[in-house]
Amino acid sequence: MSKIELHDLTKSYDGKVNILEKINLDVEEGEFYVLVGPSGCGKSTLLRVIAGLEKITDGTLKIDGKIANHMLPKDRNLSMVFQNYALYPHMTVKDNILFGLDVKKVPKEEQKRRLEEAAEMLGLTPYLKRKPRELSGGQRQRVALARSV
Repeated sequence: MSKIELHDLTKSYDGKVNILEKINLDVEEGEFYVLVGPSGCGKSTLLRVIAGLEKITDGTLKIDGKIANHMLPKDRNLSMVFQNYALYPHMTVKDNILFGLDVKKVPKEEQKRRLEEAAEMLGLTPYLKRKPRELSGGQRQRVALARSV
């Protein structure tokens, strides 16, 4: 987990209308933070900016005390779980959870430890050999969350 600080963060796509305007927010390491609001208010845009999927127009984003405005998404050590969780249908739950760790070439023993921990935490241990099509919607969401964890 990382500490995230936003100082006067602004996002505009056209330079005329601000989608986000002077957002100030501090999320401490380990803190659980909920972002709510009506459709179209900028929740997803804010998360995409923090993740590095959108460029910041103005202001400062810090992650663990380092300015992250131009930091690549892969270097932010963050993850997002989208509403459409994009599981790989041809892979088992186990393989879906391990996918990112395998790509990052995390040692197999560490992968196994993390898999067991995430599966246990999210109640997925009995489903590790199943494919996403064999799961309920809630179970699929938990698989996407486990992959993020």
